[in-house]
Amino acid sequence: MSISINNIEEFVTEAMLYKAQEIISKGVIESIEQYKTNEYLAIVSGTKNYSVNIVLDSKSNLFTHRCDCPYDASPICKHKLAVICHIKNSIKQGLAILPGILTQTEEVLNTYNSEQLRQLIIELIKQNHHNRRLIIQLLDMQID
Repeated sequence: MSISINNIEEFVTEAMLYKAQEIISKGVIESIEQYKTNEYLAIVSGTKNYSVNIVLDSKSNLFTHRCDCPYDASPICKHKLAVICHIKNSIKQGLAILPGILTQTEEVLNTYNSEQLRQLIIELIKQNHHNRRLIIQLLDMQID
């Protein structure tokens, strides 16, 4: 069964919908950008800043959705739901969600050659332990 952003309310509780609307009305969706055709990235301020990634298929159905908050009581947390509702309202009103820093970063990285990219990754690993762990995880490397 596909979940469309157009009928998302049918798949969440009233309480969850209220919390999502509260996030929207408080203006704590710090940023939202469109990346590629149907992919949206947002930062939602809460106890900390949470990264939300929503990918839609060509019919506005949820393809994938991710939030780095600790909520695990159901597949859709209030942060994801707020971003989905924001996307839905923007589409309904004919308002564009513009490309942002990720699109700009990709454009810049496309101008780098492989040696420059290697050096960039090495510098990120040197900067801090969080970068090191993340890059090792992304590269699916085994460390001893």
